[in-house]
Amino acid sequence: MTYTLQSEAQKIFDKIVSDPRLNSPDGVKEFASKMKFIGDETQPFYPTPWKCAESQAALLVYIGIFAAATSKERYGLDQDIEVDVSRALLTGLAQCFIWCNDKWDSLAPEMDAVTRRWDHGYTRELYRQLATNIYRTKDGRWY
Repeated sequence: MTYTLQSEAQKIFDKIVSDPRLNSPDGVKEFASKMKFIGDETQPFYPTPWKCAESQAALLVYIGIFAAATSKERYGLDQDIEVDVSRALLTGLAQCFIWCNDKWDSLAPEMDAVTRRWDHGYTRELYRQLATNIYRTKDGRWY
């Protein structure tokens, strides 16, 4: 099978929705079959060792099945869920493209202070960014 962004997003989504630690309700899991990954881009286009577009799309679909289940329960609406994988990447990068007070917010010292508060693993340090998830471990995971 050829690698595509959509097929990899599907694999990631399947792992998320079936992860017992998340304790997803069965009523929500029923909507997993009503989702679809779409998009004209089928090959990775964002140069990074992480599967950014695929992971972001999988998370958005996971949120989507909760929204679809809620919509069905409250309003009786039965909906399908589609996520464009290449556009999904932008939702994860949105913080980088905020323009406010004539400057990019991602470069503002105020934004840096807020981000550091959340970044307990110091992932903003360049050497950590360049050396993450590029080494395959014996159990098939990545470090």
